Amino acid sequence: MPFSVGERLGPYEILLPVGKGGMGEVWRARDTRLNREVAIKTFQAGFGGRFQKEAEAIASLNHPNICTLHDIGPNYLVMEYIEGPTLAERIARGALPLDEALTIAGQIAAALEAAHDKSVVHRDLKPANVKIRPDGAVKVLDFGLAKATIESAELTQDSPTMLSAAGLIVGTTGYMSPEQARGMQVDKRTDVWSFGSVLFEMLTGQAAFPGVTVSDSIAAILRSDPDWKALPSATPNGIRRLLRRCLERDRSRRLRDIGDARLEIEDGLAGVGEPDQRPATPHRSRAVWWSASAAAVVAGVMSAGFWILRDKPAETVVTRLLIPPPEHAEFGGVFGGITAISPDGRRVGFLARTDSGPSQIYIRSLDEPSPQAVAGTEGARSIVWATDSKSIAFTTGRDWKLLNLAGGESRIICTISGPGGGGAGGGGSLNRNNVLLFPQGARFTRCRVQERCLRP
Repeated sequence: MPFSVGERLGPYEILLPVGKGGMGEVWRARDTRLNREVAIKTFQAGFGGRFQKEAEAIASLNHPNICTLHDIGPNYLVMEYIEGPTLAERIARGALPLDEALTIAGQIAAALEAAHDKSVVHRDLKPANVKIRPDGAVKVLDFGLAKATIESAELTQDSPTMLSAAGLIVGTTGYMSPEQARGMQVDKRTDVWSFGSVLFEMLTGQAAFPGVTVSDSIAAILRSDPDWKALPSATPNGIRRLLRRCLERDRSRRLRDIGDARLEIEDGLAGVGEPDQRPATPHRSRAVWWSASAAAVVAGVMSAGFWILRDKPAETVVTRLLIPPPEHAEFGGVFGGITAISPDGRRVGFLARTDSGPSQIYIRSLDEPSPQAVAGTEGARSIVWATDSKSIAFTTGRDWKLLNLAGGESRIICTISGPGGGGAGGGGSLNRNNVLLFPQGARFTRCRVQERCLRP
């Protein structure tokens, strides 16, 4: 529907063109009845019979991060006019800083959450459908309109749709979910996938599933993983895990509720710049909770050591250290979180486990950026430092083992007989006389290294 400046469309006065795409045009106009500016989006073909129902559902959405639908015509939509660039235009200038990307992503997630609560699925979330106002507020455009307005379209890189033997595929190549690419029925989890693709692109400045042609993009969606190494090194582990959950091809394993993504983003945003100042919140993952616990233990020991060793009054010095869990893992094992600081105060040992693997001991030197897994400690339930800080003792059940961290294999130093095993989930100590003391039930068990222990 071509317009000219000054032309009238009912009560709307056409002001100037805004953009043009494969499906139609967008014009800036003025509502002469209410004296407000609006955006009119025209389409080359008329709307199908199902559009009215879809439009009513979309018009019911009332959220500060969702573009309001004011009116509909036979082949056009009247929406609120939003000043500012699209997210696609912003990304074209390069990757966004972490705090800016998370701020925008949080608002997108809030918009999707409000729509999903009303059973409205976007189906075509992409950077071009997100506007950023001069004040930083985000508006998501075209909720649910892709399916409502399109009956068929030619398959091109710019087209949001394509036809296949399986049926109508609605979405934009590069952002559509695997189920969309296969022409299957979609639900809110397809928006979760698209959200992950958009967040990845904001953080890296590159598409999660690039391709020269439509076929290349769809092949990448169905078979390839994003280039995770492209994520900035400062990306919090929680955001990395969130991206992997959003971009899980098996939608039964994909993040189910975008509200959970919003909470994770709020936590990540709260930690940008001051990771040790993040307040504890009920929805935070157990891994982050144990991170804070480890930091508190380290700070307490260092502060205590300072007061014991000082010879004269001095200012109190507190050292804070946040130890994140290893990538794709969380603190704690089957028996809960175990953290142990070496007697020389230079290293922290802890248990961590992945979703698919057993717990394992990790050692983090305080002057190194990341922890290292200790080979041969798979299935560990406890960790105890030797007094020289060069060896550790740990239990995998009935056996306590000793391992020199400089190298070599672990050896059994104590075995508990009888039901119940030994030291599961407790702590313990290994003194200079090679006596291991660890909790056993309601009491402690004393065991000399290389001697066989019997259950008391």
